[in-house]
Amino acid sequence: KKKSSVMGGSASKPEIVDGPLPASITKEELDVTLYVFPGSMPCKKISFLLDYYDVKYTLVQCGLSKAEIEWSDYKFVPQAIINKVHICDSPVIYSTLYPIVAGRQMTDAEMKLEKEEVAYGLQPSGEVVLFTNRDDMKVTVDKVMGMGPFMGAVGWLVAPILPMTEENMRKNNPDMKTAPEHLANLKSALGTKDFFSGAQPGPVDLALYGTYGGYYKHQVPTYVKMVETAGLTEYYERMQKHVAEKMGDKAP
Repeated sequence: KKKSSVMGGSASKPEIVDGPLPASITKEELDVTLYVFPGSMPCKKISFLLDYYDVKYTLVQCGLSKAEIEWSDYKFVPQAIINKVHICDSPVIYSTLYPIVAGRQMTDAEMKLEKEEVAYGLQPSGEVVLFTNRDDMKVTVDKVMGMGPFMGAVGWLVAPILPMTEENMRKNNPDMKTAPEHLANLKSALGTKDFFSGAQPGPVDLALYGTYGGYYKHQVPTYVKMVETAGLTEYYERMQKHVAEKMGDKAP
């Protein structure tokens, strides 16, 4: 449930005040503007968190030129203006919003798992696999990004020439683990619990689903296989059922 959605065009600098956010701020008092790029997994993670907790927000979809964030020294997305405080980087935005919308703080272990295994782990390492495989890219663009079968066919054509190869990624991230390694680490952290937080989904569950839930739901072939190999199929089925029951037709 979004307050409004703005696509493309330049944007003037929003009103910003020095942080941090007041410690007493409540979910009902939140005023969020989220700057995103269509199809970006870190962006989907933040918007999913807000949608899951039924928070109204303004969504600004940036074009290729990113004119909408030219006022910002930080040139990546997502970026958020939360009650006039400018916050960048998905783990920071996520850990800022979660206590407000969920009503409890993230533990140090939860913050570490979300940051190291989801945001800076599975998310980029998964791109190496999924965005350079034609069959995966076709389903991703068509179904996960919701751009339709024609653009899915375009994705199938361009996947082999995209720059997100393992070689290019490892130039900037020489210690980067593979997506199966991160999924194995997540399985180890999950153990025999229903969810990472126990009986009910918590911050790690929502971050993981917000990032890659759509890839499982729409059966992106390689991702489904990696989930099965990691022993996480039952977990994903359980999480998908929970999200569908809570969000209904708004579930991603």
